[in-house]
Amino acid sequence: MSFLMKVVVSGKISKNILKQYFRIDPESLLEARGFDFALREIRIREKSIKLQFWILNAPFLDSDRSSLYYASLGLIIFFQKYYKRSFKDVSRWFKAFEKHSGRELKFYPKECLALIGIANNHEIITSEKGSSLAHKLGMVYYETSPKTTENTRILTEIFTKMAEAYLNYVETLQSKHGNHSLH
Repeated sequence: MSFLMKVVVSGKISKNILKQYFRIDPESLLEARGFDFALREIRIREKSIKLQFWILNAPFLDSDRSSLYYASLGLIIFFQKYYKRSFKDVSRWFKAFEKHSGRELKFYPKECLALIGIANNHEIITSEKGSSLAHKLGMVYYETSPKTTENTRILTEIFTKMAEAYLNYVETLQSKHGNHSLH
């Protein structure tokens, strides 16, 4: 059995970070359209969960593009720990997702909502502030740095936790409402 999970990725992140985290060729990003796709498949309990990432670039972050969020089942927001504006924008990006995803997030698995602080040597935003904001929004908080090899491990962990939480969520709904297609 196979499931498709749409995950919105937002935040002001560089093409190099996209390339490193999602293994996307920066030249393939369509700047005029403002978003790109990436796909990862994760197998859990002999089921295939395909995570379809909708990576929103700067032009879409500051506009109302509700159709891009609709039917999203997960969210990853990146912010730069060395840039105050990036941190301040997190709540706005989260509210846009919450408003347009078509989901009541208070009932949704927390593991499907991730806030990732990108660290460097000149951090302004503390880990405590990042963690506190994530908690307030009902998200899980992670930190990473483009300068370490931890990125692959952290993203694999996030993707696996999202896929597993989503599968548990779907199986719970199916057991309550019958085995209808929810994916």
